[in-house]
Amino acid sequence: LAARCRALCEALRVHVPEATFAAPAGGYFVWAVLPPSLSRGASTSDLLPRAAAAGVRFCPGALCSVHGRSMHNALRFSFAFYTEQELLEGVLRLRDLFASLQ
Repeated sequence: LAARCRALCEALRVHVPEATFAAPAGGYFVWAVLPPSLSRGASTSDLLPRAAAAGVRFCPGALCSVHGRSMHNALRFSFAFYTEQELLEGVLRLRDLFASLQ
């Protein structure tokens, strides 16, 4: 599990450097925050259908917020069920999705 976490964090660091995140000390998830320049102001809830169409799933931050639409630019990635290669591929697909918004 630790190797998958490192792989996901490294893929984010290299391929989506605009996102901010902290490697977790435990658990199964990495939280990331997208700057408006990367998502073109779209919430992660709005981006989810496009990401799903590209074969990528994540949990929009708003679903985890007690305040509804707060955390609209945050997303939660699971690394529990995916190989290191699958995690890298998912990040690359997200990078391409962000590029298509430009």
